[in-house]
Amino acid sequence: MTVQATRTVNLFSPEAHLSVMWRCASPSRAGHRILLAAPPGSRYPYMYPRDAASTARVLLQLIERNVAREEAFAHLEATARFLASCQRPDGYWGQRYALTGEDKSIYRQEDNVAHGILVIASYLEACARLNREPDDKEALLDVLERAWRHGLEASFRPGINLFYSTTSIHESAIEQGYTLWTNFAHHRSHQLMLNAIDRFGGSKRLHDEVDRFREMHGKNLRRHFVQDGLFIRRLTPTGRYDRRPDVTLLSPFYFGCADLDPQALSDSVSRIEKDLWDPELGLLQRYLPFAEDRTIHLHAGNGPWMAYSAIFAQYHAVLGNREKSRMVLKAIASYATPEGEIPEHLSTRQRFRDFLKREWETGLDFEKEFDQEILLPGTKFSKIVEELNHMRDEYLRIERADPDGPDHSVIRFATPLLWSHAEFLSALLWLDK
Repeated sequence: MTVQATRTVNLFSPEAHLSVMWRCASPSRAGHRILLAAPPGSRYPYMYPRDAASTARVLLQLIERNVAREEAFAHLEATARFLASCQRPDGYWGQRYALTGEDKSIYRQEDNVAHGILVIASYLEACARLNREPDDKEALLDVLERAWRHGLEASFRPGINLFYSTTSIHESAIEQGYTLWTNFAHHRSHQLMLNAIDRFGGSKRLHDEVDRFREMHGKNLRRHFVQDGLFIRRLTPTGRYDRRPDVTLLSPFYFGCADLDPQALSDSVSRIEKDLWDPELGLLQRYLPFAEDRTIHLHAGNGPWMAYSAIFAQYHAVLGNREKSRMVLKAIASYATPEGEIPEHLSTRQRFRDFLKREWETGLDFEKEFDQEILLPGTKFSKIVEELNHMRDEYLRIERADPDGPDHSVIRFATPLLWSHAEFLSALLWLDK
């Protein structure tokens, strides 16, 4: 599948992304029209709290800028109510949900509790900005409190004062431990939760408890995650500092905490651009593709990821580096389909063939994807087979689409993806501010 030279859609228009995002909506059994990770009938017919939280972030931007305000509010409300209906009595949210509300999770991903808080608190934030008061505000505040308490009981380690998780950002064993992404996701979720309690008459006792915790946790973020003037991606389960370059070094910016250490953030972003910029395709890889490391999952051939690259563009837009931001967005747009659809990530046919030979056909990819260390305890094998079938079908589709394509031709995976369009749109909104 080679990159098309002609495109019929202007990707520097917000409407182009809204069109794709709204196509990802589908009615749930309860009547909520929720945004799935990709259009119905695709490889990802699920609602992921991670993707929902990222989308909620841009929906709030749309509401603030009065761009498609009512549509954005309606989708944010539907997603928040759907997530509230999926929450377990103990406050837990899993990796992903079917339209029926059935938990289809495979991976542990304890940080999804933070993402669930972000979605519901973002909806309440939108209500406050539009002077709308939800009838069930007390019930939604209870949902937030249950999630908050579950996060403390299940994932927080009081000895080191950080959250432990395998995390949703990479879905591989490289995420085990105390990660930058998870801890900043929780930190941001607690701030939005405090806002919701303040604006909708929540418990002062709970507000004070969350506020004290957030202050303590914030001090530990800088203490543990800034080393030698740079952010680090995680502390391993055994306490080693993992200094490898990773797109999650953008987490302090992404979760609204850039002021924690602006210089460390700037130097860290410069480092990921230097180390993770794809030498052939451009844009940011997730991490360096050392396939021999069993904790690193290449997902059908290494290459740049569109959502992470768009977050990089947002960072530069916020700093006022408009030309840099536009350059990155133009590079992302160059890989869109003629219809203006942006994939999840890219690779080349040569890399894909190498992946099939060295990892897929040998079973190594299966071992990485379904490592017992990252799977939920008691995961039914039928769920693993369902996911494995999705993977196999995608790889067969790629092989059949262009079996004799040149090695340098570009392969798109998961096109279109809601998350990619949401982050591109967010960057556009920052550029237009």
